[in-house]
Amino acid sequence: MSETSSVRPLAMARLDPGVTVTAELAIRTVPLLSPMGGTPGKSPTVSQGVTVTAHTQEVNIQDLERTWLDEAIRLATNSVANGGGPFGALVAKGGEIVAIGNNRVTSTLDPTAHAEVSAMRAACQELDTFSLEGCVLVTSCEPCPMCLSSALWARVDRIVFAADRDDAAVAGFDDRKFYDLFEKQPASKWPLAIERLDLPNRTAPFDAWVAKTDRIDY
Repeated sequence: MSETSSVRPLAMARLDPGVTVTAELAIRTVPLLSPMGGTPGKSPTVSQGVTVTAHTQEVNIQDLERTWLDEAIRLATNSVANGGGPFGALVAKGGEIVAIGNNRVTSTLDPTAHAEVSAMRAACQELDTFSLEGCVLVTSCEPCPMCLSSALWARVDRIVFAADRDDAAVAGFDDRKFYDLFEKQPASKWPLAIERLDLPNRTAPFDAWVAKTDRIDY
């Protein structure tokens, strides 16, 4: 019995038989020979016992993430009752919930106030850092491209979600067209104009940044 490790491009994992992947995360796969961790009729060896422990830890983590996901769904449902959008999210670290958030786009007149962004902003304030490395972002629905980009910039380790982009579209939140724009549509097909003007001082902000000796890189 062996333990295998792999690195997949994974940032998002659905808690159902399918898995959606998009950033980098090491995944450990631990096969079991039997429910008791040993070959039927034989006592488990020390290495088999270690495998059982590793498997148990993985199961416990999944159970914990399901509990967090239930909370994210509850936050989303309560958000609707309180005048927000039907989305909820939380950030967890070290097995504990650090911060929560819900969609507040219409209530705050802020198109960026998605649940995931709200939760990450609150988590950064709570942890007193701009990096959420070591954190898990748990959200009631698949993050839109903006929230996914924000999570990548925040350096979260993992994203877990329940409903997907198709479920959201049924409720009137169809961000599939935004995914399509980034994934396969040429700039000429975008619903807004994007134009570059080549100014001689275009790199001045970057030059100032590189020259700043006490800068905090991120």
